[in-house]
Amino acid sequence: MLVLEVGPGKGSYNFEVAKRVPDGKVITIDIQESVIQKLKRKCEEFGITNVEPKVENVYNLRFNDETFDRVF
Repeated sequence: MLVLEVGPGKGSYNFEVAKRVPDGKVITIDIQESVIQKLKRKCEEFGITNVEPKVENVYNLRFNDETFDRVF
């Protein structure tokens, strides 16, 4: 399962989603580099390997249509 999470905030929600799809991947996006860097550090700290934080603009995504199984 491939999940897109928009606007991760502190990351707690996407970590919960990541636990529920251990064989899948959660791509989480935010427009602010600082938010993504914090999330990357948290992923490393907690050993979360199926969350991929990216700097993206939700209004100009670089993903093809129908790429994701779920979007939050």
